[in-house]
Amino acid sequence: MYVKGTWICTDKERINAGKGFYPCPSVAIFIKKGGDAMPVRSTLRRMQKFQAKYDPDAIRNAIEKQMDSILEQQTAAQTELEKVENLTKIVLGQENVPTPLIPAYMAYARQIWKIRNKFSSEMLKTEADIMLYKWTRRSLVEAILIRIRDEIFTLQAPTP
Repeated sequence: MYVKGTWICTDKERINAGKGFYPCPSVAIFIKKGGDAMPVRSTLRRMQKFQAKYDPDAIRNAIEKQMDSILEQQTAAQTELEKVENLTKIVLGQENVPTPLIPAYMAYARQIWKIRNKFSSEMLKTEADIMLYKWTRRSLVEAILIRIRDEIFTLQAPTP
């Protein structure tokens, strides 16, 4: 096998005659065991696409076009999360949770909020059950976690 430019050929005569498989700098050819050619993009072509895709000016322009929508969505999400955190703090106060453990319970509530925005129905309940197991294994009180899950997010355990 001989290499010329960015493509690979199997016989020296075709290379010398300039009749390689694909004499194109953006495509590399790799020969499979059976002799069939399989085109693969060359590193040069991949880097050109990467540079075009991650051009700082293009990214800046795209973000500027969507900024109003981004701010609106982020404001709505942060407002909802603030309500969840306030309700969680009320539950933790009623349960007399020690101050050093409050961040862990808050993290649990944030994770439930996050998966609620990602999943629905039985999958949501299953994921919430996994979170319950995870935080129970981290020595949080299961009854408090269940109360947060059921009262704030109105989720119940998944049906078997």
